[in-house]
Amino acid sequence: MYAFPQMHGPHNGMFLRDYIAAHAPAEPLWDFDITGHLSPPPEEPPRDPRELCGDLTTELVALAANWVKDPCYDMDEPSLKPYENAWNAFWAVRREYTQQARIVKRAIWPWIWADAVLAVRDIGAKEAAHG
Repeated sequence: MYAFPQMHGPHNGMFLRDYIAAHAPAEPLWDFDITGHLSPPPEEPPRDPRELCGDLTTELVALAANWVKDPCYDMDEPSLKPYENAWNAFWAVRREYTQQARIVKRAIWPWIWADAVLAVRDIGAKEAAHG
């Protein structure tokens, strides 16, 4: 009969928190902690290539150290392949983690904003009551 479902009861429509979250600024106004909403960040591989590749010459250790600082090329050294693969895998996982962090941050920002606004409102109401 009706175009929209009929709502009855004490919660007709949205809650105040929902309304405030829906009208939050599009961009976060401050940096906030989202670590509780994400899995732990990926663990970095060892910096010392000898931990993954065994005994190496000083030149190969220096080559690996320079490559980690600026990995703009593929290392041609077969003895360093496990080291290169470990770091490439880490960077791929870290890129994915960073992207997920951005998505989570955008998704929960309106709710953090709403909670902050409601907290200020509650503090003001308590101060007015004790007036």
